[in-house]
Amino acid sequence: MIESMFSTTLAQTIIKGHVTDGKLPLVGAVITCLDKQSNQLTRGGITDKDGNFNINVDWNKEWIRVSYVGYKSRDFWEQKHLSDTIRMDIENTQLGEVTVQAKSIVTQKEDRLVFHVANSLLTKGNNAMQLLRFTPMMKIEGNQVNILGKNGMQLYINGKKSSLSATAIQGYLQSLPAEKINRIEIITTPGSEYRTGINEGILNIILKKDETQGWKGLIQLNDEQAYYNIAGGNIYLDYQKGKFSLSASGYGNRSKTTQKLIENYDYIIDNLQNELQTSETKEFRTGGGYVNLNYQINQNQSLGGMLDISYGKTIKEQNTHTLYRQYRQTDPDSTLYTQNNQDNKDWIITANLNYRLQTNKKGKLAVDVDYVHADKNNQMPISYFRNENTVPDQIYQQLTDETTNSYTTKIEYEHTFTPMNKLKAGVESYLLAIVR
Repeated sequence: MIESMFSTTLAQTIIKGHVTDGKLPLVGAVITCLDKQSNQLTRGGITDKDGNFNINVDWNKEWIRVSYVGYKSRDFWEQKHLSDTIRMDIENTQLGEVTVQAKSIVTQKEDRLVFHVANSLLTKGNNAMQLLRFTPMMKIEGNQVNILGKNGMQLYINGKKSSLSATAIQGYLQSLPAEKINRIEIITTPGSEYRTGINEGILNIILKKDETQGWKGLIQLNDEQAYYNIAGGNIYLDYQKGKFSLSASGYGNRSKTTQKLIENYDYIIDNLQNELQTSETKEFRTGGGYVNLNYQINQNQSLGGMLDISYGKTIKEQNTHTLYRQYRQTDPDSTLYTQNNQDNKDWIITANLNYRLQTNKKGKLAVDVDYVHADKNNQMPISYFRNENTVPDQIYQQLTDETTNSYTTKIEYEHTFTPMNKLKAGVESYLLAIVR
């Protein structure tokens, strides 16, 4: 055992460096170390007040990324490419009408990184999804949102779990104005109270407390012409009246893609050749809405609720011709034609009622009641035709029609003895009903 631990220590190298923008040190730049095989986060840190950092790296198994809000990330896969001073370049990607040329304060706590984006130029005229594209440790591929090095992500809003589906999270982030965000917390090592899955992280968005009374809103529309037209839009509404606050958003998107592929497979020993000609068209439709209510009963008590409705539809048409022939011959011996059409629809409704009570300076009570309704209707018929016959030889049809209802009640009390010593106790009940 001692020998094994010693070998592991020798494999790691202590890397020291300095991060700058060419003129000034960057305080709070994020240094993440990731596994080369899985890209999972192994460890991380941030630069100090002088822009310096040090981190252990096993270059045989790991690589590091240096990132900072508003700047292009730098990736290093080998030590020989890493210099003592790392210069970061400003990200000139256009966001709305604002070019990124700003910094945000980054602080590190025991379990999370906190990005204070209030009043940053990054938030001007943009939405939360666009803001996350320039947030270190966030991984955005298309409209898929995740935390770098994590297998999954849960969204929290003002410290409360949202229970939104992946489609609903995308719609909510696209409809939430970035100017409404006070800070973003990336919780990489969630405690047991979060009840996350294996290697999941938490994105906690803390919204600003707007003292302006009355209604405010924002409407955004987008249209893109590719091979097919892609269109969408969203609306955001905010209302403040005394102790009552309401925020609501709605979104809708429609897109369509197409691709063609030709593949050849040669079996020289058997003197055979197969040619696959595939054409595929996919259409995506998403839509939904989100409402968040909060009433401050008094200084120590608040009552709130959240409701989200999301809809997703995927239509897929795939046609495949498989030509069988002798090797290096042009005329096929036979042809297999496959037609695969899918029509998948998902309806998801999530609702939450919550109550918060500050019992005294050291104690607080939280009560949450959650409901999730999911209705999935997936159809996938596959037809096989021999030699261009008009009547299919075989038909396979898969139908998945499932409705689930889940109910959760959670009561939890937390008492703080000292900043380093806390006691949490609670009870949780869960009921799941499935209809097929």
